Amino acid sequence: MSVLTNDRFFLFLILIGLCAGCEVRVPVIDEIKGKLEPKPQSPQTVVTTEVDTTSAIIKKARVAEQKRQDTQWTTDNIQKEPVLYLQSAIKECEVIVQRLDTQLLALGIKMNQSSRETLVQAKERELYQKFLDTAKAKYREVSTSGVWPAELNGVTVTEEQLKRKIVEASGKVDSCVTLVSVHQQNVNKLERKLAEIAQKQQEVSALKRKLSLDLEVAKVKKAIDDIDGIKDTVNAMMDISNALVSGAGEPALEDMVLPTVTSKLNSDFEKIMGK
Repeated sequence: MSVLTNDRFFLFLILIGLCAGCEVRVPVIDEIKGKLEPKPQSPQTVVTTEVDTTSAIIKKARVAEQKRQDTQWTTDNIQKEPVLYLQSAIKECEVIVQRLDTQLLALGIKMNQSSRETLVQAKERELYQKFLDTAKAKYREVSTSGVWPAELNGVTVTEEQLKRKIVEASGKVDSCVTLVSVHQQNVNKLERKLAEIAQKQQEVSALKRKLSLDLEVAKVKKAIDDIDGIKDTVNAMMDISNALVSGAGEPALEDMVLPTVTSKLNSDFEKIMGK
């Protein structure tokens, strides 16, 4: 039996329907035909994925540059917003001046303290030196007569006690001399630092005046002719002020003074008496 084609099959159905006395509806035939006919194949869509071949170091550099542009006043940012940059720079100058004022006050207090301490140590040195001279003279006097104990400033002492007091007094004198020198050096250093800060304060104030003038010009012109020069000057002033602030501290005097009495009693005593 030969295979019927689709068209012949539909014709066959129609003839059967006519012969059977029934009406075959066209929509039914269309429905059957639609099921039998092969459906057209839809074209397949090919999805291609682009591979990012950018190296990691380049990506990192791009991120870093974007961060710099977002967080710093770069030349490009200054060119875009010169007025905002100048306003920011003026505020930075005001902060620097305030910091320098604070340092001037703090260093001034330290210098006054060192000056007073210099006078105190000088006075103590004078007192201990006077006692040392008296004690040495008393030891020589009593050693010649050979009569012990001796009386010194209303106090009775043995020979060994007097030796110890002479050594102690000599140590106090040496310590006072060292402290006077340290305090005086500190005063001199603070005086130089105060003068340096006062000079930088004047320079920052002058820069602020210039920036204020440039700001008024920029508001009119919407541009700055010497952006790089102004930026470098502002950065230099900030670096200088930071250096001055961070270097303003002084070490404690106790950390700078070495003990003056380190040898044995008799050895020190012989040296002192030989002066």
